[in-house]
Amino acid sequence: MMKKLSDAEVKSCLKDILVYVDDFCKRNDIKYSLDGGTMLGAVRHGGFIPWDDDIDICMLRPEFERFKELFSKDNHPWFKLHTYDHDGYPVPYMKVSDERTVLINGTRTNLPQIGVNIDIFPQDWVPAEPDLNEAAARRSIDLCAKRYWKISGLPSPLKPYKFLRVLKWKILLAGTSAVELCRMIDKDSNNPEYYNSGIYCDADMRFYKNPHYKAEWFSSYVRIPFEDKEFSAFAGYREMMGELYGNYMELPPVEKRVNHGTLAYMKDNPVPEG
Repeated sequence: MMKKLSDAEVKSCLKDILVYVDDFCKRNDIKYSLDGGTMLGAVRHGGFIPWDDDIDICMLRPEFERFKELFSKDNHPWFKLHTYDHDGYPVPYMKVSDERTVLINGTRTNLPQIGVNIDIFPQDWVPAEPDLNEAAARRSIDLCAKRYWKISGLPSPLKPYKFLRVLKWKILLAGTSAVELCRMIDKDSNNPEYYNSGIYCDADMRFYKNPHYKAEWFSSYVRIPFEDKEFSAFAGYREMMGELYGNYMELPPVEKRVNHGTLAYMKDNPVPEG
């Protein structure tokens, strides 16, 4: 019987992955930044947000593609790369997982099962013109929504309207694979027409329209504390946090202090260390 990991053990596993990724990036001169709730936790709590249970980092698109190329050839015994164009994992970003573990996600029943993992998102150039950005946002959101319905299971009980919406997209997308949708999202996000627009955003993850980040915030990197170590962050990380969260030092209401509700287990026969 697999051993269930406690919240503290999951966080320790996540941090171990991040430490390895950080070291890999140093060895290969790849630049990255803490991102999203992980950066917010570093700034506001000096580590994990107490109720959070994941780690996010991001890279500018050229660094993202180079990391993918090099890490896909890395021979670490249990830290493994997952993405649509490496092993068919149907997400348009990257995951690095600890394959000694098993992560069970009750809301994504059709996703392949992997271990406890961190997410790595690309930051892409997006159009500065409002009208172009509106059109790009609608297209990106539509593609991402279709991917979501493609990989979502049909849990029961489910409210009738949502069941019918999931069923509709599953029928309409019957001939399109989730991997192909990820390829379309990636191509749409990494659009050469927008290069050097002066604005970045998480175009791969339905954030195409907002928030927007100024290019100068990403022009250099600093090291900031997270738990008992330091990791990389864009020099403009405080401006990014303000754009993303507003008054980011203010705690959310108690009812919004929730995690992803995943369960993690250590495999019965994990890959031995060393």
